[in-house]
Amino acid sequence: MGLTLVYLGLIPLSEKYKKLGPHRDKLMHLIMANGTIRLFMEGYLELCLFSMLNIKEMRWDLPFPVIEASNMLAIMVHMAVLIVPLILFGYYHKHLGLWDNKDF
Repeated sequence: MGLTLVYLGLIPLSEKYKKLGPHRDKLMHLIMANGTIRLFMEGYLELCLFSMLNIKEMRWDLPFPVIEASNMLAIMVHMAVLIVPLILFGYYHKHLGLWDNKDF
C-alpha cells in the first residue's frame, strides 16, 4: 500500500523532474509485475490448502446428493491444482527459447 502511494506521488513529480521518470517506471514494474505474481501465488496456495482440507474432511455416508457433488467437485479441484502447474512447467520448458522475446 505504501509503495502504491509513493508511486502515485511520483507521477506528477516525474513530469516536473525528468530524472524521476526511470525510478517511477521501476517502481511501477515492481508493484504491478511482482505484486500480481504474489497475489496469484497466494490465491493458488489458498486453493491448494482448502482443496486438501476438503479432501481430508470428506464424508460419503450422508444421504444428501449435494454432499456427493461437493466431494466430486473437491476431487476435481484438487486434481486441477496438482496438474495445472505441471502443464505450465512443461509448456514453458518446451518454449524456453522464446523467453527472450518480449511478446512471449
